[in-house]
Amino acid sequence: GSTGRPKGVGVTHRSLANHLHWAVAELAGRGRGGAPLFSSVAFDLVVPSLWAPLMCGQRTWLWPATADVSELGESLAAAGPFSFVKLTPGHLELLVRQIGVDRTAGLAPLLLVAGEAFAGPLAALFRGRPVQLVNEYGPTEATVGTSVHPVVGPVGAGMVPIGRPLPNVTAYVVDAA
Repeated sequence: GSTGRPKGVGVTHRSLANHLHWAVAELAGRGRGGAPLFSSVAFDLVVPSLWAPLMCGQRTWLWPATADVSELGESLAAAGPFSFVKLTPGHLELLVRQIGVDRTAGLAPLLLVAGEAFAGPLAALFRGRPVQLVNEYGPTEATVGTSVHPVVGPVGAGMVPIGRPLPNVTAYVVDAA
């Protein structure tokens, strides 16, 4: 966990089913190429990459656990295109360094960025490219992702907003003051 201490999280079947229903329709439904899985299955980020393609008859492409991270960009480019790629901003930066913005944008029609704050300057690199960038936010306790923000138009120097709740999800803004 973010505290540095491992934690266990109980997630309801209904919440997980809701998230996967959304992921099949909005992510895997973007194409026929499935999704790559290149992070640990212990990381909730991979849930839609693993299950959404399988739920609609597509492939889940598994990157070998023994592979060197320096090969990630070329491996994804050779295996794609995918229906979507879900990755952290750190992964996105790595791919841009390894294969460039255009080839990264060509991996899938949709790049779902999650797992940590998404900086506006990184998102701005993809402006005018034929790819939809979507920022996803959600604590593990609320089942993988709870809100999304499609990145359209100019992006500022700050962080990309976390967006609006997914279908069947309610978000509350609480003022601690």
